[in-house]
Amino acid sequence: MRIVFKILGGLLFLIIAALIAIPFFLEKNIDTLVRNFTANQVNAKIDYSDIDLSLIKSFPSAQLKLENFEIITNAPFENDTLVYAKSIVGKISIIQLLTGLDKGVSIDKIAIDQAKVKVLVNKAGKANYDITIPKEEVAEEDTNDSASGFKLNLDYEINDSHIIYMDETTKTYVDIAHLTHTGKGDVSELISDLDTATEMEMSFAMGGMTYTKAMPIHLKALIGVDQNQNKYTFKENEALINQIPLEFNGFVQSLEKSTLVDISFNSKKAAFKDLLASIPSAYKKDIKGVKANGKFDLHGTIKGESTDDLIPKIDISLRTENANFKYPDLPKGIDNITLIADVKNDTGISKDTHVDIHSFKMKIDQDQFSANGKLSNVSENLKVNLKAKGVVNLANLNQAYPVKLETDLAGIINADVATSFDMASLEKEKYEQIKSNGTVTLTDFLFASAEMPHPVKITSAKVDFQPEIVKLAQFSMTTGDSDLSATGTLENVIPFVFSDKVLKGDFNLDATTFKVSDFMVAEAEATDEKEATESETTETTTAQGAIPSFLDITSRFKAATVYYDNLELKNTSGLLAIKDQKAILKDINTDIFGGSIGLSGYVSTAEKEPTFNMDLDMKKLSFAKSFQSLEMLKKMTPIASALNGVFSSKVNLNGKLKDDFSPVLSSLKGKALANILNAKVNPENNKLLSQLNQRTDFINMDKLNIKDLTANFDFEDGKVKVKPFDFNLTDDIKVTAAGAHSFDAGMNYNLTMDLPAKYLGSSASGLLSKLSAADQDNMKVPVPISLGGTFTSPKVGLDMKGAISNLTKQVVANQKQQLKQKATAKVKEEVSKQLSKQVKGKAKDVLGGLLGGSKEANKSDNSSNENANKNTEDKVKKAAGNLLNGLFKKK
Repeated sequence: MRIVFKILGGLLFLIIAALIAIPFFLEKNIDTLVRNFTANQVNAKIDYSDIDLSLIKSFPSAQLKLENFEIITNAPFENDTLVYAKSIVGKISIIQLLTGLDKGVSIDKIAIDQAKVKVLVNKAGKANYDITIPKEEVAEEDTNDSASGFKLNLDYEINDSHIIYMDETTKTYVDIAHLTHTGKGDVSELISDLDTATEMEMSFAMGGMTYTKAMPIHLKALIGVDQNQNKYTFKENEALINQIPLEFNGFVQSLEKSTLVDISFNSKKAAFKDLLASIPSAYKKDIKGVKANGKFDLHGTIKGESTDDLIPKIDISLRTENANFKYPDLPKGIDNITLIADVKNDTGISKDTHVDIHSFKMKIDQDQFSANGKLSNVSENLKVNLKAKGVVNLANLNQAYPVKLETDLAGIINADVATSFDMASLEKEKYEQIKSNGTVTLTDFLFASAEMPHPVKITSAKVDFQPEIVKLAQFSMTTGDSDLSATGTLENVIPFVFSDKVLKGDFNLDATTFKVSDFMVAEAEATDEKEATESETTETTTAQGAIPSFLDITSRFKAATVYYDNLELKNTSGLLAIKDQKAILKDINTDIFGGSIGLSGYVSTAEKEPTFNMDLDMKKLSFAKSFQSLEMLKKMTPIASALNGVFSSKVNLNGKLKDDFSPVLSSLKGKALANILNAKVNPENNKLLSQLNQRTDFINMDKLNIKDLTANFDFEDGKVKVKPFDFNLTDDIKVTAAGAHSFDAGMNYNLTMDLPAKYLGSSASGLLSKLSAADQDNMKVPVPISLGGTFTSPKVGLDMKGAISNLTKQVVANQKQQLKQKATAKVKEEVSKQLSKQVKGKAKDVLGGLLGGSKEANKSDNSSNENANKNTEDKVKKAAGNLLNGLFKKK
């Protein structure tokens, strides 16, 4: 017995060894057979990465596996992949392998996994699947070779595969995804039956119109195969097309130059509930428990030849009338549902295919809606004619149909519209050939969304559709505390919708109250401390949202009150235009801070770095209110925090913008003219003025009142540069100031204060004692003051030593002047005395002559007088000289 077991064990070992070893010897023969067969049958490159033969995996059958199988087409579709399969597995009899493959191959089973098939028909009508070699080109010896010995009495399956069909001649597109197909039959026989089961998702489009998208199809069919006539006949079958049950009859036959089709189908077992279930799941809930009534009928025929120029004639009809349904957990239902539609082609010419929607009607509660239309020339230039009329109460939708909407809706839509267009006009941008007309009104529309802080209520709106424009005849809405009404027009609507062209509009907007925060959702706070810090310290010019390039909108607006951040603007009006990614502001006026502001300019996001250019005209604004609310004013004039009064200013400013559309301070350029009309100083509100007040005991800033101060500013290199200007600090103190400060509060200013000498007080008491009270009032002493550091940590430089030195020089000069004046007065007095004596002598001589004196005597007297006058003049000069020398102590 032991010997028997050894013999049996040895035989078993030899058999197993043979089963393992034999494939290695046969693989080469099979590889040669497959390549020779394909090379003689097709005009294409057929290849695979590996071939594997196993006698163990599917014993008692042998298993043959091709990996990464592909068919690459030649011209005119050169290097296109017609077929790719991750693997193709076939099972054949082991006996055939042992007896030889030259007598033919009978395949028992085949499986194709993850295949991708791409079928193309170009504009010339050439198909990439036309790769078979014509029979007359095949050598006679090849027709009787081993290839003809293939027999397929098998089970086969196709798993998770994808087929795409694109026909440029008819603009037809078919996409079959997630294809799973099984079949069983002996297709090597001339006449046989093929038992099949198919599941797939199909998308279908023709002439630019999509008819189905990922439509689920389930089909079980017994197909009669007649290879003598190349005819395939539907026998027993049942289909579920998007939940609609259908039965098919007829056949498809391949003729020499055409394909003959004669197929009919009907939905004998269908009910309206099946149509309801066919709605895509994204728009419905489970219909379990739904009460539905009404008839539904879908039937049709596809009959005729299919050639390069013709398609089979089509006659498909869909009918449902007086149907209704109601979900068990909803209070309302949808009634009086009617849908009558046909798809027809009576000529066999593809462009004559048309879809007629004769009637679509429904009723929800008391609201009725109807529509009809026609789609024609679907294969070449789709033409659309649609009309719709009715009333829809949005609040009733969710009460009658469980559509899950992302937002809450309510309101009543009343529509009566019609449209007519063709796809060629859209593609060629001949939008003037698109005709739309009618009216849509909206009443008590309520819209709530997470993107809006408050629900939006449109009390009333009316839109008129005209061939060239869409007219907003009426619009009135509220949200939060805001209200808005508008009228206007939109142009280029259809080009905007279909081809991203510019949308043009012109509107008039009015509001009693407009709160900007009612239209904005607060941004999430930064959770990353590092990122938050970087965002504060780094100036970036990348805008979070660019101004849309597709808008060309002009709007004139008026608002009684506008709230923006912490600002309250009254009587706001102006014009806003958006074009070429630029927001243009023109003639904007508003009352604010006790005065008014005029604004014109623009903001542009056309470039990578957003920019702006603004002209502001500020009139009679309150310092206190403006400084408290305007961050920009704090940067430009930090000293304004200590002023309480009224100012006016004209500013031109341009530069770059940060991501929140606030200005990049270092980029600012421009000019400003500021005029302080009247302002009191509160030095305790500003560290600089407080320190200056402490350093100058001769000035009490608490009692200062600045009037009619005018200054010019330049904005450049991140600084505010102030040109020299004069102002009166008090009635008798004049100040000249100039300098600059940066937006980070660093400053460098120089002031010169023309100070009456009397204000120097004890620091110059000795000098002041030499001056009269009038001189102390009138004598001005320049006091240099330097302002450095920052506005929060100022450094005040007061040059009192220089001021005292200047005062000393002025006092000395004053004393000299007084002495000169005294000397001049003394000289005048002495001269006057001498002249008086001379006059008296002269008078005596005159009287003597008049009383009878001789001429000779007169001549003698004249000579004596001349000598006397000369002596008198010399005496006066000598006396004056002695006096001046005495006054100035000269010897």
